[in-house]
Amino acid sequence: MGFGFIKKKGEDMGRKSISSLLKINKYEDPQMALDLVAHICTSAADLSAEDTYEPFLKTLDALCLNERFGHCYDKLHSIKSELIEGSLDDNDRFDLLIGKSIDEIVNLCKKIREDAIAAQEESNAQSSMKIAVCGGYSSGKSSFLNSITGIGEVLPTGIEPVSMVNTYINTSDKINDLCVRGKNIKGDWVSLDKEVLDCIQHSSRSKVHVASVLDNLYVFVPVSKEKGYLKNMTFIDTPGYNNSDNSNAENKSSDKDTALKAVSNADVVFWCIDIEAGTISQKDIEILNSIEGNKSVLIIFNKMDKKSTEEVSKILKRSRTICESKLKVQPLDIVAYSRDTPNVVFSGRGNESLSSFLSDLNECVGLSDDKDYFVNRIEKVFQEKETECEALLKKCYEIRESLIRDKDKASRNKREALSGSKDDLDNLKDILLGDYDRQLDCIQHLCSFVNEALEGWSKSLDREEEWSDKVGFFKDASSIGNRYQKACELYNQFLELWNDEEIPDYWKNEYRKELFENIKQKYEAAKEDIAGGALIQDTKDVNIAIKSLNEYKKFLVDAQNKTISSFEQCYDEASKLIKKRLDCMRGIRNDQDTDIFSAIANDNMPRFLNCFSSGVDLTKYNSQGYSPLTYTAKCGNNAMMKFFISHSVDLSLKDNRGYNALETAASCHYQDICELLMEADRGLVAKSRPLAEVAKNNNFESWISKF
Repeated sequence: MGFGFIKKKGEDMGRKSISSLLKINKYEDPQMALDLVAHICTSAADLSAEDTYEPFLKTLDALCLNERFGHCYDKLHSIKSELIEGSLDDNDRFDLLIGKSIDEIVNLCKKIREDAIAAQEESNAQSSMKIAVCGGYSSGKSSFLNSITGIGEVLPTGIEPVSMVNTYINTSDKINDLCVRGKNIKGDWVSLDKEVLDCIQHSSRSKVHVASVLDNLYVFVPVSKEKGYLKNMTFIDTPGYNNSDNSNAENKSSDKDTALKAVSNADVVFWCIDIEAGTISQKDIEILNSIEGNKSVLIIFNKMDKKSTEEVSKILKRSRTICESKLKVQPLDIVAYSRDTPNVVFSGRGNESLSSFLSDLNECVGLSDDKDYFVNRIEKVFQEKETECEALLKKCYEIRESLIRDKDKASRNKREALSGSKDDLDNLKDILLGDYDRQLDCIQHLCSFVNEALEGWSKSLDREEEWSDKVGFFKDASSIGNRYQKACELYNQFLELWNDEEIPDYWKNEYRKELFENIKQKYEAAKEDIAGGALIQDTKDVNIAIKSLNEYKKFLVDAQNKTISSFEQCYDEASKLIKKRLDCMRGIRNDQDTDIFSAIANDNMPRFLNCFSSGVDLTKYNSQGYSPLTYTAKCGNNAMMKFFISHSVDLSLKDNRGYNALETAASCHYQDICELLMEADRGLVAKSRPLAEVAKNNNFESWISKF
């Protein structure tokens, strides 16, 4: 190939890179970005821990099988009206106790189990206290987080909008290295590298929107003993709410919606404002007032180093006045911060230690670790039932006292009523057994007298009849005889009736005695049941209910201990299982071979790009004396050379042989490489030795001539 047509250009036409160290994000390459998207979409890490909670479910099922409180439920139901009349407002209160109360406990505990599984599947993805770092576009949120967590420049910052995906920065003293994980839009976990964060910010370079397949990002940051106050905190980096009201191409959500979604999951809100704004804006006020729930808010003015201490104090004071008049919920504090002094915050009281400030915040929020949180929820379920049981017990005691009072009152009233009945009973005895007998005795005597009279009359008539026959007078004797005969017939009829077995019972003495005894027994029974059977039975029912409720209360305490113990064991087992699975998660392979020369020689573009993640020194040489740039020219790799050119490297850099990239390409007769280089830097020819001479000095021709 001839290069005689090439003329030297002026030195002033060249472009020169300031640094010889080239560090770029490998995902700027479209193919690498597409590979990343494929990795995220196809990842399906199994973090389910449901099986480990089977013993817990069995413990809950055992509660439902407990039937010893059925009789208590029945007794409570029998006196339900009494209790309701006693001012219990909820007619279904009894359904919530004993029988259905246990079912409700089980259902609530099962819901807690589901929440625990969901939380554990994130496996430290969110720590105890979750802090959403929010604010307007370019308010310094990511810079603030990079500074206080000490992770350097992991979170991308700059003039381009960032944080299109909610990013959770989790601090922990249980890990040694920073790692990144993500959750794809299917809810599956995937292991990533930290370059993904910058890739999302600069998706315009690769034209591949990685954020479109990611739901959340999680950065796990190790904390040293010196920064122990950060332990178990989760900081949520959110997009600027005022960046745009339009939906992002990446996730189809506006930045405002993405930010507010993160706030809803947080315990505390750090609201960042660029101190150059001078005060809190009306837009900030509107967004803060729209936050649902009783969230604790800390307002932070970033970049305080841009203002004097006096100016900072005025800004804080002015903002506090506005907040007092316009904010629905007052912030915990209003402070200023600078990354130049990362361990200090400035408030109206002066400088404060960031460590003590965050420690106080942690104590103020009063959060515990996840397991304690769920255990406390279980305790609350049982305690609410115990409280209901106590309330019903108290009501039962009151009703029992009321029944006793009613019984005593009824007893007094009946005693008073029966006290006058004793004389009536004595009178009844005299009538039934005394007067009636005397009357019957009189009748018997009368019968005897009538009988004697009739007999005397009969004898008298006989004598009169004899005398009449003798003397011949007493003509009415036959008429008197007829009347006598009639009287005898009537008397005989009466005697037949008197001696008949079918005479009325009340004529019989035994019957009247038995009747009186029955009346007397009922009277005595009335004296014994003087309070009334219904009151006595109600009192017995209440006593049974009280006994059963006390048994139920004891059961609740025992069931609570067993349930919590079972839950804690299952929770610990689930944590171990999830950690093991997370450690085994398939991640993007970080090629251990970062030898740039090997990647160039093997035409391995992915490995070539991966080398630049940590930075490549363009003045580094291989054993043959080539630099990465001249070795690319020597190998004739157009794609790799275009990569160097697109990143504005100094194309005139010479290697250990004294050759630059253009000279190397000319010596190897790579016209296309030469054209790429000269197109990129018109002054490069002037900075190179004569290319025609270089082209003649062909190593291959020298080598082949030996044969």
